[in-house]
Amino acid sequence: MQHISEKDRKRLRTINLLLSDILNANDAADRIPNFDHQGVVSGIEAKITVEVKALSEETRQLNPALFKELLGDRYWYAASQPQRKIEALLASKPTKAAVKKTAAPPPPKTVQEKPHKQPSQTNSRYQSFDHSGKTAVLAGKFEFGEREDLGYYLEKLEVDIADELSNDVDILIVGEETDEEVAKAGEMGISAISEKEILNFPTNLPETLPAWIQSIIDANLDITVFSNEGDGFQEIIDIETDKENGKDALLAWARRHGRLRMHLTVANYSYPDSALADTVDGFESLLMMAQNPGYYRFYKPDFFAWEFYASGEGTYISGASLMNTVTHFVESPLVMLIQDKPIENSVDAWHLVGGIDKKTKRLVGFMIHRVWT
Repeated sequence: MQHISEKDRKRLRTINLLLSDILNANDAADRIPNFDHQGVVSGIEAKITVEVKALSEETRQLNPALFKELLGDRYWYAASQPQRKIEALLASKPTKAAVKKTAAPPPPKTVQEKPHKQPSQTNSRYQSFDHSGKTAVLAGKFEFGEREDLGYYLEKLEVDIADELSNDVDILIVGEETDEEVAKAGEMGISAISEKEILNFPTNLPETLPAWIQSIIDANLDITVFSNEGDGFQEIIDIETDKENGKDALLAWARRHGRLRMHLTVANYSYPDSALADTVDGFESLLMMAQNPGYYRFYKPDFFAWEFYASGEGTYISGASLMNTVTHFVESPLVMLIQDKPIENSVDAWHLVGGIDKKTKRLVGFMIHRVWT
């Protein structure tokens, strides 16, 4: 039975999801007048091509005809056929290598030092902690947000906020000019940590923003918004652009994005008239000549920094830390909000975070999907 690495299994699952998107686009073409079927499918095909080419040669050799088909342009009308073949591959389980028996005597035992397990780059870059259920006091002036912002973030992590030090307090979170509070906390046996520590700022960074995001995803951390019912992180943005303005570049990318266009076009959520009447100023139509065009607007990164975060495996990275890192790489960080309706709380929303890379001048960033029902 064949062996497929976990990374390749993840890519195969992604390909199957993309093939499902093609089936959904086929259905939309039958139901929706003027649906841009070719444009939507072309965008999905491009993503499938990227995933197939990223597969190891060993995995592709398990079914060469299948992967040749996926790299062609013949499968979009019958996506269920390659789906079944991929499901068959995923059904296989890794086999353990057989141990050959021998009559030779075993070698003498030697004492060897057990190698230390190396932490992943992301886990060594960020601290792992869980302060849920603890009580904290905020002291001093903070650099990356107001006291209310920091308190809001900590409450999302299920940390209780107290007004002053007492025996019930577990943590003192300190900003500037807090020597007196730190000394008092020390006398009471209360741990004092800095603003950057609780927000989990990185100790080092890779060369590029896409590499940084990939390291977070590879460490099984999800980048998402609070109270999200959707699937959070969607993909990394990393493309050449002829746009000098980051807003123009992000808008052009969104309008060409096949999967996003398809999702917006087929969205048909039922809203009460009162909700539809309460529109938000500043939204503009994303897709022209579409029944459900989607709506977008840009808003302040400093605001969004307290609405999203990354988490998983005991690691929590604040949006303030994430946005600060984006600022390190791009000229002017941007947050583009795309919704199915231009109202306060739409069911579907996508957040595009990024901008023009300071060095490469490429459009870089990432996309998050948010669902609120």
